[in-house]
This record gives sequence, C-alpha cells and structure tokens, in this order.
Amino acid sequence: MSKCDGLIACQIGDQFCIDVIAAETSGRLDQCIAGDLVIIPVAMFYLLRDYDTIITKFRDLVPPRFQEITNSVFWEIDQVLANFIRGQLIVASLMAALYSVGLFMCGTPLSLVIGLVAGFANLVPYLGIVLGFFPAGILTYLHFQEYFPLLGVLTVFCIVQVLELSLIHISEPTRPLYISYAVF
Repeated sequence: MSKCDGLIACQIGDQFCIDVIAAETSGRLDQCIAGDLVIIPVAMFYLLRDYDTIITKFRDLVPPRFQEITNSVFWEIDQVLANFIRGQLIVASLMAALYSVGLFMCGTPLSLVIGLVAGFANLVPYLGIVLGFFPAGILTYLHFQEYFPLLGVLTVFCIVQVLELSLIHISEPTRPLYISYAVF
C-alpha cells in the first residue's frame, strides 16, 4: 500500500466517522422532537385539567400567616404574565398584518400565509425573520425570475422590524435573550 492509498483510506475513514456522528445526532434530535410532541400536549392536558387541585394543594403547603401575601404575589405574577402574553400577541398580529400587506405589494406568492407565519413566529426572537424572509425571497425569485424584486422583500422586512422596534413596542421591549431562555 502506497503513501497515497493510506491517505485516501484515512480521508474515507474520517468521512465515515463524520457521517456516523451526523446520523447519530440527527436520530437523537428526531427522537427528542418526537418525544416533545407527545409529552408536552399530554402534560399540558393534565396540568390544565388538575389546575384547581394543584393550586389548592400548593396553598395548603403555605403556613396560614403567609397565605395572604402568597396569594397577593401569585396574583400579581399572574397579571404581569397575562399582560405580557396579551401584548406579545397584539405585536405579533400587527407584524403579521404588516408583513402580509408588504409582501402582497411586492407581488410575493402566498404573501398572506408567509406574513402570518413570519408575524406569529416573531414571538420567538429572530425566528420570524428566518421563517418569513427566506421563503418569501425564494418564492419571489421563482415567481419573477429576477433579483430586483428581492429588494422589495428585504425592504418590507427591514421596515417592519424598524416599525416594531420604534413604534409598536411603546414600553421598553424585553430583551430577545430573555425571551429565548423562557421559550427554550
């Protein structure tokens, strides 16, 4: 076996190792996602069904002298979270409408669907841009067979992002890193 044959064998062996690692990682990722798709709805069903029982049992754990302040704190937490979620849904709805109208004006096929997906996916920071811009760009290019209309799509996404940061979020926006940690 010559020196070259050994080098080719090493390269083939390295590629084989990379392929095996990629296959294992992909398989485990698929299992995690499939497991989450089963476990999360089941857990949510039982949590929602037994919510009153869980709250009652939790309140029984708190000493009577601290129950009033505990109820007050949990009520305040509930109000803050409800307002946050309500506000995020309003922002997502406005962004979905702006994306849909802007993409429609650019002549993008499926502009309503892409706008809705991009707007509501924006609940997870940066996901809306990824799930909206790339499909919109690809469909616009395939529809017009030119690069110039892609500038319109880019302009729509830039304008909507600027509007979100400057006009839609009236109060100080929550940092995307915090939301990403909360979601994942």
